[in-house]
Amino acid sequence: KDTESYEIPKGVTKIREYAFSYAKMTSVSIPLSMNIIGEYAFYECQSLQKVIIPNSVTNLGMETFSNCNSIESIFIPSSVTLNSSNYFSLYSNN
Repeated sequence: KDTESYEIPKGVTKIREYAFSYAKMTSVSIPLSMNIIGEYAFYECQSLQKVIIPNSVTNLGMETFSNCNSIESIFIPSSVTLNSSNYFSLYSNN
């Protein structure tokens, strides 16, 4: 989990809830086989800066990128059914 860049293996179809929470990665590569990204999957990945979600993803869980304060670039394709407006909750300690 603690790496600069992480590539999810081809053939994986679902990222489970909290799967990468608190991981220290700057980017993640999600394969075309992915269909579902679970709730809080990348919760508190505070070093995460870049995410590209492939067109194969149809379901994005609530709070998927919650408290990922360093995100600079994220692509969410039109294939994703937006069930919530709460994917990117952020907080500040200030």
